[in-house]
Amino acid sequence: MSNRDPFHLDMLEQRAELAADLERAGMIRGSFIFADGAESPTYFDKYLVLSRPGMLVRAAKLMAEELPEQVDRLASTSAATAALASQMAVATGVQLLLPREGDGLRFGGEIYSGAQVVLVEDVISTGHRALTSVHALNQAGGVVSHVLCMLDRERGGAHRLEAAGVVVRPLFRERELG
Repeated sequence: MSNRDPFHLDMLEQRAELAADLERAGMIRGSFIFADGAESPTYFDKYLVLSRPGMLVRAAKLMAEELPEQVDRLASTSAATAALASQMAVATGVQLLLPREGDGLRFGGEIYSGAQVVLVEDVISTGHRALTSVHALNQAGGVVSHVLCMLDRERGGAHRLEAAGVVVRPLFRERELG
């Protein structure tokens, strides 16, 4: 008889199933050069994943399980992350901060001094967009302690965020998707 928690096993199974679906739907193989000049044999197309309601809802549900105990606001960094963060907000009841159109440094929604903010990202590569958003949210009075992302491409972004004092919790790392 196993002493494992059935809910935990169920979450592990859901995670494994989602990983396989993300790989099939979003991982493209070829030769890619990113904006920072880095080359890669794979590209993860987040839009192929986040535009599918079933995958979007499952990813948001699993990411919501990673929220820290104290969180007052979820913040998204772009239109793609707004879809993910919105699903997380629905699942948890945590209010949302949305990026203002055309301005990645301001957020719409209610924020107050000392609000515990979790930044939601889709994919972290270099971490530039997330770091810019963390600084903007902190300047607006929030306290960003965590960044949750669907995929860490393992290109240094998580390390940069952690060096800035932010905990990074990826749902998946690129190596886990094969």
